[in-house]
Amino acid sequence: MISVDYNIEWNITDTGHFTVAQRDAALSGVMDGIRTYIDGRTEDEQVDGQSALQAEIDRLVTLHSSAQMDISVMKLHYEVLDERALLEELGNA
Repeated sequence: MISVDYNIEWNITDTGHFTVAQRDAALSGVMDGIRTYIDGRTEDEQVDGQSALQAEIDRLVTLHSSAQMDISVMKLHYEVLDERALLEELGNA
């Protein structure tokens, strides 16, 4: 099981030509992409997957940012609870 937390920050550089719908679509693209990526990983991939997730986040931010809106994902917290290790410890006790 993993727990992932992060903050998304954005800056609209061209407020006169950028709509709320465009902003929401870009932010949803990043958030939905992160969820899809996590949901598509096996448990084994998730155990040591923080660097792979960070690479995917970087790709999504680049994909959904534009000249009108900068997006960044900050404070990524990735915590893994690998129950296999707990079971091994119980078996050795």
